[in-house]
Amino acid sequence: MLRVVCYGDSNTVGYDPRSLWGNSYPNDIPWPRQLARKGYDTVNEGLNGRCIPDDLVSYRRTADMLSEDLPADVVTIMLGTNDLLRGIQSGFTASDAAKRMELFLTSAPMRNLAKTTSLLLVAPPQMTRGALTDLPGLLKESKQLGQAYARLAKRLSIDFVDASQWDLPMAYDGTHLLPEGHAQLAEGIATFLEKTWQ
Repeated sequence: MLRVVCYGDSNTVGYDPRSLWGNSYPNDIPWPRQLARKGYDTVNEGLNGRCIPDDLVSYRRTADMLSEDLPADVVTIMLGTNDLLRGIQSGFTASDAAKRMELFLTSAPMRNLAKTTSLLLVAPPQMTRGALTDLPGLLKESKQLGQAYARLAKRLSIDFVDASQWDLPMAYDGTHLLPEGHAQLAEGIATFLEKTWQ
């Protein structure tokens, strides 16, 4: 059974934007759990509000945390949405997110981690017009993030999946997946893994 560690933000942990108390969807909804029902051994390392690690301390902390989930065949990394949301007003772009991701993935702690497991970079779902996405340029940068990550993955010779191309159903806020979106994301990841690891 393929073991997959899923590292990401609220769209990995399964945050329910309809909740008044910051709750997540029921346990069977988040895409890592749905991936498990397809026959994978999954670990959900999602965290609400998580951005791409951007300093040596966070690189080490992340690599140490993920190392605790090893041995694993694949670690998926799906981040960047919060970086855009928090930085767009100061001119932060998809290109900047890709540069931040590159520094993270090529840091010494992550290079050491990659010696023992495969990394799968996942471009996050493309944001849609909604309650949290009315800032100028945000949707444009979200659309371009997948392309920036694709170039990065090719340059680093790591596996890549572009979930921004899957037209995943998003909630009213334009940033969080609906249950149907989680199901479609799990299906897309599973399809890639089946082709890569068959």
